[in-house]
Amino acid sequence: MRKMRKVLVVLVVLGIVLLLSPALQGSASDIEARLNQLEERIEALEKTVGILLEVLSKESYDVELPKTERAPEEEVGELEAQMRAYAKEKWPDNYKMQLYEYNKQMEAFQQFKNLPSTPDYNQDILVQAMLKWKDQWNMVIFEYDKQLKAYKETQGW
Repeated sequence: MRKMRKVLVVLVVLGIVLLLSPALQGSASDIEARLNQLEERIEALEKTVGILLEVLSKESYDVELPKTERAPEEEVGELEAQMRAYAKEKWPDNYKMQLYEYNKQMEAFQQFKNLPSTPDYNQDILVQAMLKWKDQWNMVIFEYDKQLKAYKETQGW
């Protein structure tokens, strides 16, 4: 649990540093406009991190995939609601693909939650994957697996 909190803190710090570095170049009006955009991005990042901390702090939290195509919004947590919104946005007219996307993200998030208990867990690689893909959990897992495999292969050099 502490490792995941450290990952989230590192994620926030790295995210802010990465967001700020290009924004501090250019004219004063350009910098001001970029900083306003960054404020919005940081708020979104804080919300995502807050949700993750809430989810990870509940030791008994277990993600259950829906058995029907529609479950009442009030019965699902905020994380699931975000994943449903993402699926609807990605596939606005294709309900089968919405369900597929939602299930794919939920399964990937479950894998994400279990990563710290795996024998070859690498926190640095996970942070980089999260910075790159944010809350697209299937891509976070894909990037993590790809980078972990390459990391293991390069250790013998």
